[in-house]
Amino acid sequence: AYIAAAVKKDGYDLKVLDAEALNLGIKESVDAVIEKNIDVLGITATTPLVSIASEIAKAVKKKHPSIKIILGGPHASSMPTETLKQFEDLDYVVFGEGEVTVSELLKAISQDKEPYDIAGVGFRNKGKIIINKKREFIKNPDTIEFPLREFFPNEKYLDPQNFSGVYTLVATSRGCPYQCIFCGSAAVWGKSVRFRSPENILDELEVIVKELNIRNIYFTDD
Repeated sequence: AYIAAAVKKDGYDLKVLDAEALNLGIKESVDAVIEKNIDVLGITATTPLVSIASEIAKAVKKKHPSIKIILGGPHASSMPTETLKQFEDLDYVVFGEGEVTVSELLKAISQDKEPYDIAGVGFRNKGKIIINKKREFIKNPDTIEFPLREFFPNEKYLDPQNFSGVYTLVATSRGCPYQCIFCGSAAVWGKSVRFRSPENILDELEVIVKELNIRNIYFTDD
C-alpha cells in the first residue's frame, strides 16, 4: 500500500490485486493480472512465498512476455543476487525501502532505459546480473505518503478473535535495533529505528476512521 501510494503520486495508472485476501490460486492470480492489461507487474514476497511469486511471474511472462516484472519485499532485500539467479522470469528486484526506488525504476522503464544509476535495484543486462548500491533510508518518515488503503479489499481484512468488523495495520516507525535470526526487518528497514511524529500518525488515523470508516487498528511496528 505504501508502494501503491508512491506510484499513484507519480501519476501512473495503478491497479492492485491482493490475491491472498481474495483467496486466489496461482492460475486465478495470473488470469486476474492479465485481465488488468498492465505494462509492469510488481510483486512482494517473504521467503516462504517467493516460490509462489516466481510461479506467478513465470506464468505471466509466458502469456505476455513484454510485461516487466519487479519483485520486492524481505526475500529480495535479503538476497537480491540469489533471487535473480534463481528466478529467471524476474526482470528486476528492489531491495530495501522501496518507495523512491520503485518511483525511479518506473521512470526508467517508461523511458526504455537500463537502471544502472538507480540505488536499490538489481537487474539483468545481456544475461549478466547487476546489483546496484544500496539506497539510503528516508530520514524523515513523515514525508512518506500514507498507504493507499482505498485500492485494497478492506472488507476482507477480518480478525474475528480480536475485532468486530474490519481492521487495518498502522506502522508508527520503521526499523528495529535488534537482529533476531527469524526476522526480516533489518533486511528491509535497516538496524535503526525511525519514528514518525505523533501529528503525522494522528493524521493517518483520521483518514482511516473518517474517510475509510475503519474502526479497528493494529499497530505493527517491528
